[in-house]
Amino acid sequence: MERITITIDDTLLRQIDNTIDGHEVKNRSHAIDRILKNALSSTLARQAVVLAGGSDDRLALPSGKAIKPLLEVGGKPVIEHIISRFKKYGMDEAIICLSMQGEGIKAKLQEGKSIGMKINYLWENSPSGSAGGLLLAKPLVKDTFILSYADVLYDELDISDMIRFHKANKALCTLALANMRDAKNYGVAKMRGSQIMDFSEKPDATSSNLVNAGIAICEPEIFDLYKPGIKSFESDLLPLIAEKQKLFGYVYSGPWFELGSQTQVDAAKKYYAPKKEDGEQEKKG
Repeated sequence: MERITITIDDTLLRQIDNTIDGHEVKNRSHAIDRILKNALSSTLARQAVVLAGGSDDRLALPSGKAIKPLLEVGGKPVIEHIISRFKKYGMDEAIICLSMQGEGIKAKLQEGKSIGMKINYLWENSPSGSAGGLLLAKPLVKDTFILSYADVLYDELDISDMIRFHKANKALCTLALANMRDAKNYGVAKMRGSQIMDFSEKPDATSSNLVNAGIAICEPEIFDLYKPGIKSFESDLLPLIAEKQKLFGYVYSGPWFELGSQTQVDAAKKYYAPKKEDGEQEKKG
């Protein structure tokens, strides 16, 4: 990193300062660095595919059963957090793959005008696995695309940097990886450098703590690997990509919430709760 002095118009500087949130964008220097990288990069993806068609997407909570993508966290549904984040990184189209409970998601997001993105909805009559859900998007995917589950939050993941990493490695698929102490209930990646040599979904035992964080960068050529019997993106497709030495891992160490339990829901709600101003907690008397 080099330190330089630049002169910026006051109006532009205010716009830059408005991007500083204290979490993802820490300060003015960080904001300018990120804006320049995004502006100069020719590798950013324009499309995102969100898998929201699972048959087990209802989470039992004390208040009753809730559809995970529609859980309210920080004042808006999880899936809206995800789509809004893609917009923040310059993407202008989201493809949401739906089956069960899909009408509620469409009713909430509609055509995406309130978020500023075009949303296409694709439907399965019955769930055919995560690979089947992804296959729905094949006719619409034109270039490098983002793939995300609809029930995970990854608040500080730098998607632009992840795409650059993906392109630099000439990967077919790059998975964001989170570090979990008890990894056996997740998809686990075994690494050699930045390459994923083996991927196992919910193994009985593992020596790796790096797990699938629920977001990936993919090339359209991923669909060329489909053959009869492939149903799961995690169990069937990712091991095939690893065998071809085209699967890479981008380690992410920021806040990450996989909303499969009340504990994770509570943690996400606490993290996304509006920050109180200094002195707000002081009580009279």
